[in-house]
Amino acid sequence: MNLFKLTPMSLAVAAVVSLPFVSYAQDEEQAKDGIEEVLVTGSRIKRPDNADSSMPMVSLGEEQIELTGSINVYDILNEIPQAGAAGSTRGNSNFTVGSSGINTVNLRGLGDSRTLTLVNGRRWVPGIPGTSIVDLNSIPADLIERLEIITGGASSVYGSDAVAGVVNVILRDDYEGVTVEAMSGAYNKGDGDTSSFSITAGSNFSDGKGNAIVNLRVDEQGSVFARDRKPYTGNDVFYYGYYYGADYGAPYDSLVEDPAYSSYIPQGRFFPSGNIADGTGLLTFDCSERNEYRVLSSDTVVDYSAAGGGAACGFNRTYFRQLEVPIDRKSLYSKLTYDFSDNHKGFTEISFTSVQSVSALEPFPMSSEDVYGGLGTFGYHYENPYVPQEIADAAVAANAGNPDWNGHIPFIRRLEEVGARGASNTRETLRVAFGSQGALFGLDYDWYYQYGKASRDQLSGGQFNALAFRDALDAEVDSSGNIVCADPVARAAGCVPINLFGIGSITPEMADWVRYRPSTTSELEQRVFAMNFTGSFDLLDREISYAFGFERRDERSEDVPDDLQQKGLHGGNRIPATYGSFDVDGVYLEALIPLLSEIPLVEALNLEMAYRQDDYSTTGTVDATKLGLNWMINDQFRFRAVWAESVRAPSIDDLFAGQAQTYTSISDPCSGVGTATEVNMDPTVVANCLSIPDVAATAAAGTYNPDSGQIEPGFFYTQPDIQGISGFVGGNPDLEEETADTETFGLVWTPSYIDGLVVSLDYYKIEIENVISSISATRLINTCFESLNFSTEAACNGHERFPGTGKLRYWYSYGINQSAYETEGYDLSARYRFDSLGIVPGQLDISAIYTRLDTNKYDASPGANDEFDYAGEVGYNEDKLKLSLVWSYDEWLLSVDTTYYGEALDDVGQSASDYSLNAIDAITYVDLQARYSVDDKWSVYLGVDNVTNEQPPFCPTCKNETTPGSNYTGSQYRVWDSRYTYGGVKYRF
Repeated sequence: MNLFKLTPMSLAVAAVVSLPFVSYAQDEEQAKDGIEEVLVTGSRIKRPDNADSSMPMVSLGEEQIELTGSINVYDILNEIPQAGAAGSTRGNSNFTVGSSGINTVNLRGLGDSRTLTLVNGRRWVPGIPGTSIVDLNSIPADLIERLEIITGGASSVYGSDAVAGVVNVILRDDYEGVTVEAMSGAYNKGDGDTSSFSITAGSNFSDGKGNAIVNLRVDEQGSVFARDRKPYTGNDVFYYGYYYGADYGAPYDSLVEDPAYSSYIPQGRFFPSGNIADGTGLLTFDCSERNEYRVLSSDTVVDYSAAGGGAACGFNRTYFRQLEVPIDRKSLYSKLTYDFSDNHKGFTEISFTSVQSVSALEPFPMSSEDVYGGLGTFGYHYENPYVPQEIADAAVAANAGNPDWNGHIPFIRRLEEVGARGASNTRETLRVAFGSQGALFGLDYDWYYQYGKASRDQLSGGQFNALAFRDALDAEVDSSGNIVCADPVARAAGCVPINLFGIGSITPEMADWVRYRPSTTSELEQRVFAMNFTGSFDLLDREISYAFGFERRDERSEDVPDDLQQKGLHGGNRIPATYGSFDVDGVYLEALIPLLSEIPLVEALNLEMAYRQDDYSTTGTVDATKLGLNWMINDQFRFRAVWAESVRAPSIDDLFAGQAQTYTSISDPCSGVGTATEVNMDPTVVANCLSIPDVAATAAAGTYNPDSGQIEPGFFYTQPDIQGISGFVGGNPDLEEETADTETFGLVWTPSYIDGLVVSLDYYKIEIENVISSISATRLINTCFESLNFSTEAACNGHERFPGTGKLRYWYSYGINQSAYETEGYDLSARYRFDSLGIVPGQLDISAIYTRLDTNKYDASPGANDEFDYAGEVGYNEDKLKLSLVWSYDEWLLSVDTTYYGEALDDVGQSASDYSLNAIDAITYVDLQARYSVDDKWSVYLGVDNVTNEQPPFCPTCKNETTPGSNYTGSQYRVWDSRYTYGGVKYRF
């Protein structure tokens, strides 16, 4: 289609310019009747309102949104009962460097990618490169008229991704006047500062035929550091209960090791053995004095274990970590509408958002392996002039009888002087849309073209250049007595030799030579052209309504790290570039058929049907269907039901992502061989493990434990061993679409004798098959060692081991269509307005939404007996409630908003008694806002969120810890000490 070959910006400019031109070409005397459009989320068929929709829907109006005091769409959506714990928020993304600060929504807890986000019924630009996931930061908040959320599959209308449900953000269509609003707030602890300032202006023109809206907004949400939330966090701790409580009982079920500092320390640990896998005689510097996060500087060399090991010498990482990532957002939104005639109306929308977020965490934990490509026998040569004599002498003595020693002393060192790690992400989202709607040949129509572009520029800190570092480690004394880099080419390039021995030993010049700031650029472009028609005809005295349409969508995405990151020479994971694109053509047909009406027990019975087929350039043809029933029994009761089949096509990342390195560790089935626990192991696993020479040798010789300073019997993993495991995960171009079956059944009660009361009860069930998920590296390695054909088992290709020790080094994984989801539950909602409160003046509006989650099962590999039901786990709380009370009287409004999360477990795979912190009590947040209208122009408001200062559930290093160092479980809960006070003023003229 030639339309897609035009420059998007030129099309947008042409549309903006042409609208007023066309207006003057019209007859100025022509009357304006207006074109009515009712947006009904989940359907393209126009209806009087949402009341007769067969799909259950939550609708939040403009006043409800204002009374939350939220400046971001995410903050509103995250706490509706239908939402699960979001995959990315500013409260859980500090460690996900590329997506830090992104806010997403996760309906029904089925994953962010299975929720479709629309604005005015049209797809919004994805905010995470290579995915369909929308960053809610990019949606303009000031002009929201209402939010509509539906449950269940809507792919038959909207296409791929509408599996768990749809969020439709409906913006104002016209606006007159100028409104200025400013607000400011902060946590009562004095951080998390929030501010916003916005101007909205709108005006009619051409005798009311046209309307123009412009909105400018700037807002900020400040950071929260763990060190400012003592005593709840701020210190490295390790809770044994989650890992060991069920197996070993007391005291491990309740033991919290405090402190549990990192062994990657800024004074350095040095291995006289000549092998980083052998910690015998490990040396460091005096650990007798320390500050909040590390020991103080000393030149005294000591034995690491004798000095107290990690408890005395370790580094407090949590001191540097953020619990909430700061966000700085600027946005521009403009909309122009014009009635060309009685039957044709055009529009143009332009939206631009710039969001900057900054993550922050502790300085880089490096080892000499990071410099020497994973080789654990290289580091400082013992003759390097920076090596203290005590350490050099210890290395020479330890290797006196070792002919294989290369003279090197491996090391581990946290690079405090290079700076704290973190990443600054600047994300810009541009969206331009234009089109028209009206009546043509007896049909209502609308068409639109939209172009969207989301870009990201990421600049990280606290990293190092491995090539420069290698040159800096190779030092000598020149003829003038100066310590210089040994390589003359490196010297000519400005190489500065580096000293890693002790606190503060790295000078600014040394740090400048090795310091490296990784950069990544990402870009996603989306082009959509769609045309929809709606109409009706009479058949057998019944008016049958229908809609049909066409949609063409092109998406292209790239995520490009710089060269050092792609080669893994930046001291971090190897990160490949990802490039990919697809296009899809879709057609759909929808019908609303009255079956019966005005007979006993049937006031009206309507059937809804929809079918859509999409042809993807990547996965081929996919289709989706919907069958709905809307039965109005009488003026008090209405029954509704929907059966739908939906799809999610694989994303660009799913298909084309490069093999990215991750330091997530997996369990080795061989751990325990040669120890006292071997008697409890599968004999086949033991035999297969011992058939590997390096594993057998380590099991026989024993493993050095750096914390105890002893060689202990058998083959097992210490903390440095676990930290040395990394994996590679990538895309799979042979993936197919996910398919889902959705059922919803509901009853709506509107009693005639209680005017204004609406109560609804809906059941939902969603089953997803062919779910795209990474094949489990743990599953592969377990299959490998449980095999009776160990020597030929293909699953054994999924991992590699270090030579010499036999410990795990790499594991491999990729996406396949292998898994399944199933979730079901109930939604109960009610709303009522008390027009009279007796002796109390004013009116009271009450609304409540309650969700009961019965099942949320995930089956990683159907048939393998590994299905897991998450219902009852934090993030999947069985009971959730949102209760809102709004009292109004003359110029006053008082809102009480209550959010309830029922009791849960940190891990439903273990019983409440397996570890002491597993059982999570119910939590209730109460938010208050008072609003006063001074006159027709001025209004002021003051609010307090979490007035009781409810704390999240303490559970450090637990299964669902929000982010490392947060020390609480469940990312839907608010941060420690989250009582938040804010105020604002609004002026309209």
